[in-house]
Amino acid sequence: MRFLFFLILFLPKVLYADLTSVGNYELNILIKRGVNIVDVRTPEEWKKTGIIKNSLLISLVNKKNKFIFDEWYYNFSQKVDFNKPLAFVCATGVRSHYISRLLNKKLPELQIYNLTNGINYWIKSGNSVYDYEN
Repeated sequence: MRFLFFLILFLPKVLYADLTSVGNYELNILIKRGVNIVDVRTPEEWKKTGIIKNSLLISLVNKKNKFIFDEWYYNFSQKVDFNKPLAFVCATGVRSHYISRLLNKKLPELQIYNLTNGINYWIKSGNSVYDYEN
C-alpha cells in the first residue's frame, strides 16, 4: 500500500520535467544563464510594449488569429535550441502558462519556466525591454 501511495505521489514528477513558475527576479537570473526566452504574444503586442532582449518571437496565433498547436509547434521547433531551458512570456502569464503545460506534455525532458505575471509586470517593475522591429 505504501508503494502505491509513493507511485501516485511521485510518478508525475518523474514522468514530466519541471514546469516552474518564476517571477522577475528569477527570470533575470535565468537570462544571465542563457535561457531561451519565448515570447508568445502577438506582433501588435510586441510593437506596443517592446520585447525582452534576445527573445524568440513565436506568437500563439497565426495570421487568421487562430491557435493551431501543430502549426505553432512547427514554427517553435524551427527557432528553439532544445538543449537549453525555455522561459515563456506573454502579457500577463496566462497564455505562456497554457503553452508551457502543453509543451511540457509533449517534451517532458525539457526544463520549462513561465513568467508568472507576464511582461506587463516585468515592465511595471522597471525591467528593460527593447523596441520590436519587424
